[in-house]
Amino acid sequence: MRFRSIDCRAGAVAVLLAALPFGAFADVFSMPMGFQSIEFVVVRNLGNPGELSGPSAGQLQPGEDRVCGRVDSVYSIAKHEVTVAHYCEFLNAVASTDPYALYIPSMGDMIRRSTDPITGRYSYAVLGDWANRPVLMISWSNAVRFCNWLTNGQASDPASTEDGSYTLAGATSNAVLMLVTRRPDAMYVLPTEDEWYKAAYHKNDGPTNHYWEYATQSEAMPSNSIVSPDPGNSATFWDNGYTGGVYKPTVVGAHSNSPSAYGTFDQSGNVYEFTETPNNTNAGRIARGGSFAGIVSSMRATYRVIYPYPTYRWGEGGMRVAVAGAATCPGDLNTDARVDDADFVIFAYQYNVLDCADPVMPAGCRADLNTDGVVDDADFLIFVMAYNDLLCS
Repeated sequence: MRFRSIDCRAGAVAVLLAALPFGAFADVFSMPMGFQSIEFVVVRNLGNPGELSGPSAGQLQPGEDRVCGRVDSVYSIAKHEVTVAHYCEFLNAVASTDPYALYIPSMGDMIRRSTDPITGRYSYAVLGDWANRPVLMISWSNAVRFCNWLTNGQASDPASTEDGSYTLAGATSNAVLMLVTRRPDAMYVLPTEDEWYKAAYHKNDGPTNHYWEYATQSEAMPSNSIVSPDPGNSATFWDNGYTGGVYKPTVVGAHSNSPSAYGTFDQSGNVYEFTETPNNTNAGRIARGGSFAGIVSSMRATYRVIYPYPTYRWGEGGMRVAVAGAATCPGDLNTDARVDDADFVIFAYQYNVLDCADPVMPAGCRADLNTDGVVDDADFLIFVMAYNDLLCS
């Protein structure tokens, strides 16, 4: 971790606030106006019991039974799926030669690849109205390389895909990729099936075993209509027609009043999303959530699909990222997995609040880092130790 030189004297908040640059980050967490940035929600209620998912719980396709949803740590997960614009940023950073097949021609409806006639290097651009729709046709190996790139600060370096949250070291064969697991010091990751399931279906009512059937906080079948304002319990899937009348996913978060209980969008429908978890009965990886072309049963909590090998691609499959529980940062008050100027704005607003139970405080006293009920100089010292111009580590 790289620390800024900051005046650590008690009561120096005003001085620090005046000195901050408040610059925008040129990355997928701070996309230009009109593009969806990657944002995170926190999933708490650690140690909640899971529930049975699979054929014995009503899954229509063959598969394995598994108790899903128990997570014993606090973690964060993205509010939205990774978009075509996010993935295009990734390609332009690391795939000028593309030795790991991060792009294939089947992506050509979403992303255009151009070749420089002199250098032979590739560049990429979003096509049409795809920028804020979820990326499709990626493989599991593409997805974990995207996570490594995030963990390595989105460096413009092909090597930034090969280590970080997952040790890949140039792996391209399915046999080697099936052995890849999350590192203990991982930052940005694919959620495990339990992490994905909890964020989608758990009722966020304490460490309970209470789950919804759909990730729209509902036991009832969602509607596949897209109207404004969204009436709630809506999703993008096939039901006597495609949502919006087109064979493609909707813009992420289009069903604006249909989040999960933790505040995620489109975990029911839009695209199937990779998890980190292997399937125990074959060599595949589990995906969840249904898709724009899937029927309503594919969105149920009982249902999973298996990607048969790590380089397999599918026109209905995409991804969502998470922040590993071990990577949680003191001072990361907006849960974007780094402690920066945006967090300091929150800290400064809550500084010297004497009663953290005050109902005017947004989401309680997030800046009460030592949990003593007040945001004061002791919390400021903790915050200063975490203040960092790139990533938590």
